[in-house]
Amino acid sequence: MKRVKAVTGLVVVLALALAGAAQAAGDLPWVSTWKEAQRLAREQHKPVLVDFRADWCPHCLKMEAKVWPDPRVAERADRVVWLRKDYEPGDAFAQLLGVSVVPWVVLVGEDGKVVRSLRGFQGVTQIRELLDGVAERAPQGSSITAAAPPTPPGTGKERELANPTAK
Repeated sequence: MKRVKAVTGLVVVLALALAGAAQAAGDLPWVSTWKEAQRLAREQHKPVLVDFRADWCPHCLKMEAKVWPDPRVAERADRVVWLRKDYEPGDAFAQLLGVSVVPWVVLVGEDGKVVRSLRGFQGVTQIRELLDGVAERAPQGSSITAAAPPTPPGTGKERELANPTAK
């Protein structure tokens, strides 16, 4: 009986240790405002990955539980600036990027233009491929230009969002 308890105790300790390691590996450096993301992007010469999500969205919660903490994503964390935005219908920043549902992941290049937009649930493989693509096309030493959020051409919102209040 003592042997069973000892083995059970060891299994529990190992499971907790592995869960803690996985959690630590998946702690991405999320920021919550476009302004902060821009500052970091300029300083670090990186594009911005924007994760539009909502508490009421089951697919968003699944990505938060399974995709973002995955070590295969975490090991690529240094390739982008991570911006997490809570989606609200009618949000000017989301509209500017063409976001109308969640989850939606948008990669904004150093030039302030949308590089890639992924609508709906994205698994580890899709996010890993997105981050691998960043490494392949990232020019060294270039910087993001933007005092305002990226603006799709011809939207008519260029002036309206010159100083966004997006958080």
